[in-house]
Amino acid sequence: MKELNLVQEYAVCAMAGKKNLKLIWSDFPHTGCTVGAVFCQMMMDGSLELDEKKRVIRTGKLPEDVLYLRELWERIGESKPKKLQSWIQELTFNFTVKKNRFLYDGLIASLREAGCVETVSQKGLFGFKRREQIKKERADAVVEKIRAEFLEDGELTDETAVLSMLLKQSGELKRYFSKYEEKAWKERLKQLKENETASLIRTALEEMETVIVAIIAASGSAGS
Repeated sequence: MKELNLVQEYAVCAMAGKKNLKLIWSDFPHTGCTVGAVFCQMMMDGSLELDEKKRVIRTGKLPEDVLYLRELWERIGESKPKKLQSWIQELTFNFTVKKNRFLYDGLIASLREAGCVETVSQKGLFGFKRREQIKKERADAVVEKIRAEFLEDGELTDETAVLSMLLKQSGELKRYFSKYEEKAWKERLKQLKENETASLIRTALEEMETVIVAIIAASGSAGS
């Protein structure tokens, strides 16, 4: 079974149990969390970092397994430096425009290649219709990893801390964890944030929390 990166893990958990693969395309909170995962992934890979003003700057090369992000990586290098929050807002609210379509298409293609997607047949008014969905066992494997690190005193990695925060912000965490488990998760994350030796990813996590809350609020106002 191919190991998944942060972006793939978030997408798998968010879309598991849904009727198609359009959730991260059509729902602003999930789109914002997906975009946030993209930036954190590139930071963990050493392709991006934050400067002293918390602006995103390009550093190393992109790994081979995320080459579909090259267009974004090049755009960041060619653009005037902007803060992480600005990038996330801009891409979230323009996710479906043609120039940004590569993010969604590339991610879905990578999930197919990693064996996370299955095709099922569903009976409708005009016969059977085929559709794609996330394999439940792939989401279950990611959830068990989160549980092991947060609730069983395992080593808490930056990737799992960011992933769980994104799932909480998009409302997906409660699908997988009980109220007791979520309480323990919150306490562990609080300890992580209070760590004086916070890493680059933990700084990015704090930045993302702020902007994703704003995106959720804005999307709620737009729908009311």
